[in-house]
Amino acid sequence: MKNYSDEFIEATTRTQKLGLPLPSKMEYTSNNFLDSPIFENKLVKFCQTHSPTFSVDQISAQCIKVHFEFKEKLEEILNIPIYYTIGYIQFNDEVMFHQSEASLKKLLTEGINENTINLHTWLTLPSMEILDFTLPTTLGKVSGNKEMYGKTIIKHPSKLTNGMEYHPLIVGEEFLYKIGAIQFQYD
Repeated sequence: MKNYSDEFIEATTRTQKLGLPLPSKMEYTSNNFLDSPIFENKLVKFCQTHSPTFSVDQISAQCIKVHFEFKEKLEEILNIPIYYTIGYIQFNDEVMFHQSEASLKKLLTEGINENTINLHTWLTLPSMEILDFTLPTTLGKVSGNKEMYGKTIIKHPSKLTNGMEYHPLIVGEEFLYKIGAIQFQYD
């Protein structure tokens, strides 16, 4: 079984193989940022400030938008590069939001239909720690478990429990622009 770091490196290779640029500043570190009380406090303050401004419907199934909006703000606050990551989630044998390299290529050539988009995004730190501000709320809404509303997944993938795994496939936002999932609005 591959670890998250290996899959992330494969995702960077896949990103380039699909003709997409990687983020301009790629850094890796073995030091976990979330082990730092200063870093953790900045992240908690960010969550307390920004997450309550979103309703459940603005978070549930809105991973592309939420992580896109949070990425730049978090980079400024935390003063580190953060990588927009596209991939799928696995709970034991259940796979959610799965895409193959072939389906990713197809999306690049055909674009998306908003009713059929089946992608998940999250943010990855240079330490390979994951920031996912939407998945628990989405799962809570689908299952009717209101206790999951507003929860986040902020940890190193090696510390995930209950058979949960994140599998990165693409790194960077360019894929989302190319398939039409993110569009600039001009006034």
